[in-house]
Amino acid sequence: MAFFEFNIAMSGLFAAQRGLQVTSNNITNAATKGYSRQLLSQQASTPLSGLGVGMTGTGVSTTGVNRVRDSYIDQKLWSHNPKYGEYNIKVTQNSMIESAFGEPSDTGFTAVFNNVFNGISNLSMDPSSAENKVVVKEQLVSFAKYYNNIAGTLSNYQQNLNFDLKNTVNEINSLSTRIRSLNEQIMNAEIYGDEASSFRDERDNCLDRLSQIINIDVEETEYQVKGNTVKKLTVKAAGQVLVDHVNCNTLNIEVREEKKQASDVDGLYDIVWSNGLSFDMSDSNMSGELKGLLDMRDGAGTGTDNTYNGIPYYMERLDTYVQKFAKTMNEEYSKTADGFIQINNCTIKGTVASYMKRDDAGNMTFYDENKTVIAMANQADDGTMKIVRPDGTDMGLTPEETDKICNGYSTKYALFTYSTGHSSGAPVGADALTDYSQLTAANFYISKELFDDPTSMRTLYDESNPSDTSFMLNLLAQKDNKHMFKEGDPKDYMVSIFAELGINAKEAEMYQDTQTAVVQNLTNQRLSVSQVDTSEEFTYLIQYQQAYQAAAKVMTTIDEIYETTIFKLGNF
Repeated sequence: MAFFEFNIAMSGLFAAQRGLQVTSNNITNAATKGYSRQLLSQQASTPLSGLGVGMTGTGVSTTGVNRVRDSYIDQKLWSHNPKYGEYNIKVTQNSMIESAFGEPSDTGFTAVFNNVFNGISNLSMDPSSAENKVVVKEQLVSFAKYYNNIAGTLSNYQQNLNFDLKNTVNEINSLSTRIRSLNEQIMNAEIYGDEASSFRDERDNCLDRLSQIINIDVEETEYQVKGNTVKKLTVKAAGQVLVDHVNCNTLNIEVREEKKQASDVDGLYDIVWSNGLSFDMSDSNMSGELKGLLDMRDGAGTGTDNTYNGIPYYMERLDTYVQKFAKTMNEEYSKTADGFIQINNCTIKGTVASYMKRDDAGNMTFYDENKTVIAMANQADDGTMKIVRPDGTDMGLTPEETDKICNGYSTKYALFTYSTGHSSGAPVGADALTDYSQLTAANFYISKELFDDPTSMRTLYDESNPSDTSFMLNLLAQKDNKHMFKEGDPKDYMVSIFAELGINAKEAEMYQDTQTAVVQNLTNQRLSVSQVDTSEEFTYLIQYQQAYQAAAKVMTTIDEIYETTIFKLGNF
């Protein structure tokens, strides 16, 4: 028991010193992102029996340095982070798509569309004016290039999203590998009873970021190793185990062999698990930045694997527009004064069809060169066409033959066609335009005849009657043709695209605002628990300083007592 008091004072010195170290570490990391404040745990050491006259204290013991963290708040934050990440992507990308359409502006749809028909209107006042014909040609070129530019911009966006997807997959792999490594470091520390607070903070930072990229399920279970409690962490994503404590599964990307949509750019990536399991990229339960990228890159609308209105959806809408608009305008441009559409490349049961008429319901009647009825193509309820003779009897054509007749003809004249490769290529001639599905927003252009010689533009039904301007007026009337699209006239169709895009953008902004508020609230809750409060730490600093000084004073006092007892009283 000799010098026992020194041991008690010494335990106080060591406890105060460690408290100063912990407090100093907290203050130093007050601005460190993701740092959780730490607290020193201490308790009275096991006392000694006083042999019936009470127990003697033996000082203080430090039992650990524990980080202050609420795992419940962490789990809630990780469950809300994915939607936050997903709609951040969608807000940005929808805004970029809106800017690609350039509406409203002097170069937007409304401007170039009105310019086309204003030019036609001016030409109708003087159908023989070569100058006005050239102006109309240039306005038609501007109209076509408007769609070429949008298609090119959207294709670039899709390509950029594809690269972002690759980088995101790489980031998922990097984070999962880092989490696996941290699990191993945490386990090695905790096997020997040490606290791995800094490692756990870093791991939680990785989980914070990972949960923004893809929705994850995080579970930590306890087990015993060498008499110490060790926790095992498992992270699941997309229905598979991403990290299994000290093992991890990674994602790979593969170049897609076939395009899902005709407008898709080349080299789009598909995601697969490195262990060979399939990765469902259209999983409706998936969220996070990865989901946002996939929706915007692959979303082709209702009826497809990815039902979101992403870039392929708007590309398909634009392709449909230019195909229908070009076909309607070309047919009107090829009409005779009595309403017959002059056509080429159409033979029905050996008889060449030279003329065709179409009613508002889409039914078609074909005529020979004498304008005698050859056959009629009626539209069934399911949208398919059936070709019958003038007396109504079935001609017995196969679906392929029927489709070739109804969609494989070309108009005698054409305002619009498609160019070879893209808008900078040479446009094909009117006679070669038999399949409007080959015409897209990317290659939409004016006809070869008009491109070569704008003065050859047809402006009259009968060249011998220049006073009859009904041809140009009928062409001008297509501006308000309510039967051109199911959405209405050409303007209505484009307005419906703008409206859908606006709704998508507003919806994304609404969800982003909601998730931002939720995530910020949970982050604030976490900070209220884990963030370092410098005022509180300064209080701890003073407290441990005074405790250190008091323990030192006890040691000094005991030293003086022993010195007097041993060296001075011993002289008597």
